[in-house]
Amino acid sequence: MRALVHGYDGRPYVVVGDTVFFSNAADHRVYRQQGATAPVAFSTTVNRRYADGCYDEGRRRLLYVREKSATESGLVENAIVAISIDDPKTEQVIVPSPTGNPCVEFYAAPRLSPDGQLLAWIFWKHPAMPWTESTLCFGKIRADGMVTDVQTVAGGPGVSILQPEWSPQGTLHYLSNETNWWNIYRWDGQRSRAVTQIDAEIGAPLWHLGASYYAFSPAGGIAFTLNELGVWSLAVVGADGCIRRIETPFQDCGFVSVLGNEIVCVAGAPDRPKAVVAIDMANGAVREIRASTTIPAELLPYVSVPVVKRFGSAAGFYYAPRNSDFQPAPNEIPPLIVNCHGGPTAAASSAISLAVQFWTSRGFAYFDLNYRGSNGYGRDYMNQIKESWGVVDVEDAVSAAQGLADAGLADRRRMIIRGGSAGGYTALAALAFHDTFQAGGSYYGIGNLEMLLDTHKFEMHYLDWLVGEYPAQKDLYIERSPVHAAARMTAPVIFLQGEDDTVVLPKQSAEMSEALRSRGILFAYLLFAGEGHGFRKASTIVRALEAELNFYTTALLHGRLRY
Repeated sequence: MRALVHGYDGRPYVVVGDTVFFSNAADHRVYRQQGATAPVAFSTTVNRRYADGCYDEGRRRLLYVREKSATESGLVENAIVAISIDDPKTEQVIVPSPTGNPCVEFYAAPRLSPDGQLLAWIFWKHPAMPWTESTLCFGKIRADGMVTDVQTVAGGPGVSILQPEWSPQGTLHYLSNETNWWNIYRWDGQRSRAVTQIDAEIGAPLWHLGASYYAFSPAGGIAFTLNELGVWSLAVVGADGCIRRIETPFQDCGFVSVLGNEIVCVAGAPDRPKAVVAIDMANGAVREIRASTTIPAELLPYVSVPVVKRFGSAAGFYYAPRNSDFQPAPNEIPPLIVNCHGGPTAAASSAISLAVQFWTSRGFAYFDLNYRGSNGYGRDYMNQIKESWGVVDVEDAVSAAQGLADAGLADRRRMIIRGGSAGGYTALAALAFHDTFQAGGSYYGIGNLEMLLDTHKFEMHYLDWLVGEYPAQKDLYIERSPVHAAARMTAPVIFLQGEDDTVVLPKQSAEMSEALRSRGILFAYLLFAGEGHGFRKASTIVRALEAELNFYTTALLHGRLRY
């Protein structure tokens, strides 16, 4: 069940009574499953993807964000469409194109008002990303099902809009970061008013469609999740504007909804795997509905719990090595792994990760870095990476490693940097332009920024914001590309790449590997069949981690090896 709209995923299903309509990534068709019966194909078209939908009960149709590929121009078209429940061949584009060119447009979150008369949605266009500039619109639905009388509610240059929702009373709400932090606002028909005014993020960049950070409670309040310096928690704002915190054991909460007096969300903690849970709004009592995995009690002595650390502009979570079966030698300082998340506007989470525990249980200290550009610290912090990617993020990785070494928490002679996607680029850039780290790992990372220009529609102009306009600033692309600085690299690197990756093409890892080979620098290159941008098979994840461990052990034992 995956939609892959915008190249990623998000809300691939719509529930209508006892029937679920869901997108299937294998053939990009929508399937219909009623009760416990087997799913059957519903949509009839090919080369189309559907996500972030809702149900229009009065007109018996599904409303979707649609991505249509293989157009005559060769580009992808995005639109908001309606598909009849009774006749799926009847597919109608219902929102007028504001630019007249759907190949430059993007949409998210079509949401129908309770009376079925109004539709709200988010819109942005090239070269913007949804977290740099997006707009909230709504319009009336005509008798023929089309949307008309479109009005703009909020957004614009420098402002990001998230999650439009209609209250049960029919008032439009949304998230906006116009005052640096994503907060909840409502539209009274004439103007917008802030529902919350707190220095915390009630939201995150729209990489995946369908995220939910707040929901309306029957009592008239709004339950929401908020991120304060990387740590998430839950709260409720009443009709009077007063905010009440809800104490829970969780530090990562998302996909918020409300059922009766309970908040239902996906939540995780440093010692507790992510699970679907129900939390009583009155007393914080937790009821687990379904866990993603379980950690046997006998493994808890091996779990390392993170501590928030900050070194200048660099922030993140520090995990000390922990294994109840072993003790370090007297006065030994542990080797360090600095991990760089992707995005680069994503963020590290403090919820337990068995991949992190893999390293800490084997004697490594681990720092999950939130460099400048990460979300959770306000729009201004995130925007510091604008036109500075490969500079400020790398500086933060270096300063975090040096700060941990100065504090006696890491051995500066045994420091590794790793990352995936954009984080892989940060890792490679740190190895190319600094001498802080003795080894590195790149999961589908970027070595050649110019090569990243050959990517999917969603990120086609992302580099304009991160680096500069191309080709006018081609020199910056060359200057910041690790592949062009390979002559300076001396540390061994392992590359792990999905063969089917369409976001960061496999030739990126192949080119970097060849650059190191030509200089005699030790490297490893593992190409995994059937994997894309992010590994999903358990066998791949296990093999990749074990290969990393073996590679780093060799690199740290024998120094900056040549072959």
